[in-house]
Amino acid sequence: MTKHFRSLFCLVYLAVFLSPLNAQRLPEGAYHANRERSYDIIHYMAELSFDFDKKQVFGKATVTLTPLRKIESVTLAAILLNIKRVSMQDNDVKMQFRQSDNAVIITLPTRMTNQDTFSIVINYSCQPRAGMYFVRNPDNPKLFYISTYGEDGLHANWLPIYNDVNDKFSTEMKVTVPMPYVVISNGKLIQETQAENGEKTYHWKQTLPHPNYLISIYVGDFEKGELPPAFGTIPLNYWVPRGKLKEGAYAFRNTTRMLEYFSNRFYYKYPWIKYDQIAVPDYAVGAMEHTGVTGHRASILRTENSPFDFNPTLDHYTASWSAEAIISHELAHHWFGNTLTCRNLSYLWLNESFASYLMMLWDEESVSEDQLLFDVQLAKEQYFNYVRNQHIIRPLEYHNFDDANTIYNTEHTYLKGAVVLHMLRKILGDEPYFQALGYYLKKHEFSNVVSDDLKIAIEESTGENLYWFFEQW
Repeated sequence: MTKHFRSLFCLVYLAVFLSPLNAQRLPEGAYHANRERSYDIIHYMAELSFDFDKKQVFGKATVTLTPLRKIESVTLAAILLNIKRVSMQDNDVKMQFRQSDNAVIITLPTRMTNQDTFSIVINYSCQPRAGMYFVRNPDNPKLFYISTYGEDGLHANWLPIYNDVNDKFSTEMKVTVPMPYVVISNGKLIQETQAENGEKTYHWKQTLPHPNYLISIYVGDFEKGELPPAFGTIPLNYWVPRGKLKEGAYAFRNTTRMLEYFSNRFYYKYPWIKYDQIAVPDYAVGAMEHTGVTGHRASILRTENSPFDFNPTLDHYTASWSAEAIISHELAHHWFGNTLTCRNLSYLWLNESFASYLMMLWDEESVSEDQLLFDVQLAKEQYFNYVRNQHIIRPLEYHNFDDANTIYNTEHTYLKGAVVLHMLRKILGDEPYFQALGYYLKKHEFSNVVSDDLKIAIEESTGENLYWFFEQW
């Protein structure tokens, strides 16, 4: 069967299959364009300590930025932060600012241009309502776990920050905690120092740029386990509640193989300095792919006696996804989502559809091609059932939505998108397909992307005209 006939067959099949799905409608909402920016953050450093019992954060943020045009003020998202002082780092001169519930507007001492780079220092405190979570340790109620989750702008509840996905920057976290807590964050642990009172300060630095929602801090009385390093050089660790090292070793046992497989399959080696996985009791969501640090609910932990399709209690994954699939999905984001990030949520499928399809590719690699085909069929059926029952249908790239839950829809953004990516693979053939995606990754690494970037990269790599395909979906 020629590739063009195969593609025609796919389109006819879907057209026939979807024909009974009458009375379909597009979801409605405000149009979401790329957010305008007046400055570019270059580097972000936060120095943090906590009052655990009061669930309170004491912070000092140093924001280094360059204006994109002439500016006289800087606005940062700051949701109910108690800002005490703002100053310029180079001279410690106090700066004027005003606050609303959701932002701080800082008046600059002089007009700045795109020839200037400067750092603003913000001292503040807060009791986060979201984005950072304090949960008592069920095994020792005197202790807490702290975890973070930043999608949909939640990090502004504990950081004064630019609050969208279309700015990437390096980050540093200096976090001070009492014993026996340890702190895990993005990047490399630069220094660990202990004060006379027994408190430790953990200094983590992420040098490659990433968007604010991928910033992470995890605090707890964790035990650390080590997996075989990927390619012999990339450290892979897991952090679990005390007494759970055996379960962690079993749950995350295939991570090294996964990381090496995705690197080789897409001709693009895992770019981050390390990969940590953390199991936290009562984590805010099922799992989250912070750069180089994935947070999981502790229910991800299991033993060899757990069934193959073991599934933790999750609130935004389908029941058919196994613990192994979730681990591969979050790791997959380190190529599609973290290395390349959608420019706004209208293009979220470039993050989530890819991670969902790579989850299926891992099933193909680790189980069989039949398992991949079963995954695709299951996703397709769930999507069709959703359209039948809800009478809602939309393209993968969609700009009209009222809230993030609409665009994070499982059936459209995760499942339909994964099936569409599988169709594209069958149209192009394996080697052209994976080589083109490797080219796409390299061309746009550490930047923001839109759907046209993917289309153009594949066309440049393969010589194919794919306007007709992207226009369909």
